[in-house]
Amino acid sequence: MNAGPFSERVYGDLRDLVTSRETQPGARLDPSVIAKQLNSSTTPVREALNRLVGERIVETRTSTGYHLPLLDEPALKDLIGWSNDILSLALRRITSSLAPAAELPGPSSNYPDRIAATFAAIVKASRHVEYMPAISQANARLHAVRLGEHETFDDLDHELSVLGKAIRNDQVREVRKLVQSYHRRRQKAAAELLRRRYRAG
Repeated sequence: MNAGPFSERVYGDLRDLVTSRETQPGARLDPSVIAKQLNSSTTPVREALNRLVGERIVETRTSTGYHLPLLDEPALKDLIGWSNDILSLALRRITSSLAPAAELPGPSSNYPDRIAATFAAIVKASRHVEYMPAISQANARLHAVRLGEHETFDDLDHELSVLGKAIRNDQVREVRKLVQSYHRRRQKAAAELLRRRYRAG
């Protein structure tokens, strides 16, 4: 077995697990238990956990090891604001085409993946190499919250469709307005989104 692809598979599966609604904020992540879940030894699991610590998706505590970070309302608002800041900076740098329509996700993808891919397309158009990993991490850390957004908002598909249309039409000013509105709306609903997150699983 090639260790490289196997380690990447373990990392990808573990990342999916900890960014799903199945894993509660604050939950302890036991490498031996996870290794059994992922049909792996503990070494690649620990490597993946350490990688996720570097991405701020997982945290370590001195006495109890790996945990999913706890999430409170101010922290969620800050994280939503950070996503908006990255996109705002990226949009300021775009001088040519905003993003080819081919890079936007299709309607078959689930909502969190669609919004993550849409934000990644905006950032990619800025051609700034530091913004891509930043938006990728922000998307991952918000993934579980976004999985429950349909319980709070009833117009997610329309909201995303309007944003996609503005991107395809190269309307940078309109995209900036829609991105700010998207994030402001979620900051206002942070308490409800947080309740949904803690009730999931």
